[in-house]
Amino acid sequence: MAEPNHLDTEGFFAAIDQLKEDIARIDSQFPDDPDRAAEELRKLWETE
Repeated sequence: MAEPNHLDTEGFFAAIDQLKEDIARIDSQFPDDPDRAAEELRKLWETE
């Protein structure tokens, strides 16, 4: 039986780690304004 194909996930997990860092940074910049934090995250999402 053939070996299953394994996707290269290194880039995916690196992107997830970067997203976690970005969310933490945005959250710390706007701790009392979740709407502003959400807007900043949306802007980041659209530019990536």
